[in-house]
Amino acid sequence: MVVTELPSRQILGLNQRTYQRLKLTLQLSLKRQLLIAICDDMSLRDRLVMQLETDVVATPATAAANLEGWQEHQYSLQRLGFDPKQPHLPKQIVTCLKQLQPLPAASKRVSLQITGIEQLTRQSATVQRQFLRSLRQIELLLPALEHSLLLWLPWPWARLIQQSVPGFWACHTGLFEFVGDPTPVGLVTDFSTAKSLRPTTTPVSQPSAAASLTASHTRRLVQPSSQKLTLMPPPAVPARKLKVPQKTDPAAAKVLPPPASSAPDSQRPDPQPLNPRSQQPPSPKNTLAQPRQPAASAAVALLPTKPAQTEAAQQADPAAGNAYLQLAQLYRDRLVAGDSDAELLAAAIQAYEEGLRWLPQHSPLWSDSLNDLGSLYWIKAQRTPVISAALPLMEKSVSAYEQALTATAVQTPEATGRLYSNLAAAHSFLANFREPLGHLKQAVDAYHHALRYRPAETAALEYSSLQNSLGAAHWRLAQHELPKQHLQQAVAAYGEARQHCQPHQEPLRYAMIENNLGVAYWSLAQHEQPIARLEQAIEAYETALVYRTHAVDAAACASTQNNLGTAYCELANHHKLRQKRLELWQKAIAAYTKTLQVMPSASSQSPTTQPLDPNSVHYSLGVIHGYLGVSGQLTEPEQSDHLAQALQHYLSALQGWQTAPEAKERALQAIANNLQLHHQQLGAAGQQQALQQIPAHLLPDLLPRL
Repeated sequence: MVVTELPSRQILGLNQRTYQRLKLTLQLSLKRQLLIAICDDMSLRDRLVMQLETDVVATPATAAANLEGWQEHQYSLQRLGFDPKQPHLPKQIVTCLKQLQPLPAASKRVSLQITGIEQLTRQSATVQRQFLRSLRQIELLLPALEHSLLLWLPWPWARLIQQSVPGFWACHTGLFEFVGDPTPVGLVTDFSTAKSLRPTTTPVSQPSAAASLTASHTRRLVQPSSQKLTLMPPPAVPARKLKVPQKTDPAAAKVLPPPASSAPDSQRPDPQPLNPRSQQPPSPKNTLAQPRQPAASAAVALLPTKPAQTEAAQQADPAAGNAYLQLAQLYRDRLVAGDSDAELLAAAIQAYEEGLRWLPQHSPLWSDSLNDLGSLYWIKAQRTPVISAALPLMEKSVSAYEQALTATAVQTPEATGRLYSNLAAAHSFLANFREPLGHLKQAVDAYHHALRYRPAETAALEYSSLQNSLGAAHWRLAQHELPKQHLQQAVAAYGEARQHCQPHQEPLRYAMIENNLGVAYWSLAQHEQPIARLEQAIEAYETALVYRTHAVDAAACASTQNNLGTAYCELANHHKLRQKRLELWQKAIAAYTKTLQVMPSASSQSPTTQPLDPNSVHYSLGVIHGYLGVSGQLTEPEQSDHLAQALQHYLSALQGWQTAPEAKERALQAIANNLQLHHQQLGAAGQQQALQQIPAHLLPDLLPRL
């Protein structure tokens, strides 16, 4: 009788030896093994996975023949279908193991083979980064497992993991490479059929961003793609504070005005992720052979040597430019995956610069590569702590964006709009440190260009974001020239931004725009129709607070509450009716008190709002209680209570301003004025009672002022 092998066991010739080695490794039933199987052909991968589930059954005969000291166990090879909606792989592993029917530890040992990682190719860059970060925890999880893990990967993901998470890659105890034709990304299916074990998760919405890793599964060197680097530098921070003299109540000559409202909040979304591309090293086996990634300091040495040719000759050799750009994108992809090495960033910049020297300006890659280079300069500037060293990098970023806009190749409206937006943001950043008027004017001009390419009809969210940034630029320009004109334009820009931002979809963004609109109205009140503009500011602040709640964003809530208190105080100073002023001052006190209640610690301040000084809020409360303390409409006990509260707030502000000489002096003078008001309103007995609340060490500074 001739024994023939079943067709299901014929594992495609060349892969037979690799399959047998993998099967034998699993049959040993060892603990804490991390095995990595690499296969680009998803159909072949699926057959191998199912065949392993049939073939891998550890027996005393097979295992004892290969491992001395083997003890008999019931062995099980289970499958975990990776869920890309919950990209934290260790959590999925733990959840899967808990779902297995528990058996005594000595009687059953389970290994998991994990499939479906290729689904991440169609996920957003944020999801991909979450997955890569989660792999670092497997290094800690593995020693505690009584199980082994077999992770199935396509080549592009294997390379990305090796480069991005070298610690995880170094933990693997076996590498098995299967040969097969790559499966196009669009044809990959979710391999989660029978026997797969998925963790139970709560469904979440699918990210709308395009997949970041659109890797070709071929192993040859491919041309750099024209896919854009979409890192948009965050708009620059507006000026810190608007210094505007405030009118004081004639009835309170000894009461100093509260600090001004804060500047508009800066829009600081997380930078849009870079899109890792499919460029692959020419020899993947050599790349993956080393368990640990080479040091980033060797990255510069990997650059091709530039031949001594003229610039014209270089421009005529696009192949050389493509080679450099391909290397640049490889480094760039490592930066995207979380590598923050300074030398790697320098190598990426150098590779882009070299590639652009060789690339013809009419190349479709010219503009995209310059945009990439400008964004990398931006990143390097943000990581440079010394301003004098960061500014030249930002100027190079501006130069790269401007040069990209001169490209002769046809660009999409999206790409052109992104370039103008990046250019405007870079000018706004530079305006913080040098030539503010010139840079802000250039920023405004660039934002207007960007808006023409990103209209509300086709890109409503981006249009709203650009209008918000334009409003911030006009608000800052008002500090340097034509304040009324620029503030009116800021109000118009913020109003346009609000119109195209849906509060139910983007509540925090909508609240930020409303807060900024309120600040613009408050500033404009110094130049026209003060009562009307302040009422509009109050309406905008109150709308913002509908979405900026303490539970959602405490720092932003406190900032807007502080602005609301300042607007109420300003409005009270413009009203002639005493009763109306009393009502507005009471509302200002309520807003400032709420500010102190919701204000978080300095360590948890929101990145989108300027740091709020609680001592300034105490000082403002002291000012308003002082107004009420000299109001003739209140009874003497009420006046006494308000003056006493004002004194306590001034003392709190003084205590917090010990290291700020100017602010400390202002608080001391406010305390002295308050003591004089005690004497004027309540007589010597009232002043003496107030003096008893003053710490003894302050009396030598205060008594000469009385």
